[in-house]
Amino acid sequence: MQDDVMYKERMLFEFEELVTKISNTKKEIERMKTQEEEDLLFDQVSAMEEYKRILAIRILTEMGRYDASNSK
Repeated sequence: MQDDVMYKERMLFEFEELVTKISNTKKEIERMKTQEEEDLLFDQVSAMEEYKRILAIRILTEMGRYDASNSK
């Protein structure tokens, strides 16, 4: 039981960290001087956004609030 609670708390913590990292990376993109650096960070944000989506689904599934029939 305790492991289940810790797992759920870790998912929520990881989600919050991810939101912060995405925000910080987007701010960094605005300061980039070369297109190559900007492209690299943009790809990183895209990957983090996809992971955030997957993590949100896992969290909602654990809460019993995810309906797979309404997803893409």
